[in-house]
Amino acid sequence: MLEVWSADDPLAELEGYLRDAGFWGRSGAAAGLVAEVFLGYGLSRALRRAPWPDPPEPCRLPLLAARISDENEQPTRPRAFRIGDWHRSWDDDGYAAAIASVRDAIAAGDVYQVNLVQHLGAPFEGDPAGLAGRLAHRLCARAAAASLRAPPATHGVEPVPVRHGNAGGDETGGR
Repeated sequence: MLEVWSADDPLAELEGYLRDAGFWGRSGAAAGLVAEVFLGYGLSRALRRAPWPDPPEPCRLPLLAARISDENEQPTRPRAFRIGDWHRSWDDDGYAAAIASVRDAIAAGDVYQVNLVQHLGAPFEGDPAGLAGRLAHRLCARAAAASLRAPPATHGVEPVPVRHGNAGGDETGGR
């Protein structure tokens, strides 16, 4: 497993990790390998033209992470977890007031688009893999990082579709 938390060239570190593991251009043992790659917000730092700091992460995340596995690898059985009571960043009145403020700003021509966010959180205990397994079919496409697969023969990456959930509870999207 590779985790890159800081580097001058994180993508070069990823390429080196894949190369050193024999992932690229190897036949036989490398056939059927999959590289699971997480790309975090921080990778966009070199592309930004503005001098201000990075947007805040939802939690401490690496710039990138990668793991090579066999495409037929069976997941380990997740252990138990517990989620406490949910709390939100705004009460109903505060959220309604924020929406009204946004509408007023748009009507006044001060802004043309606003991303209004309601943060939800809950205490968590147990195995994160247990929670991930329960949520896997409801993954949200709004994640800041892309889920990618890198088949060895392509020397590249391709997006892996995820299932999207919406407020109505039905699901759309890929796998």
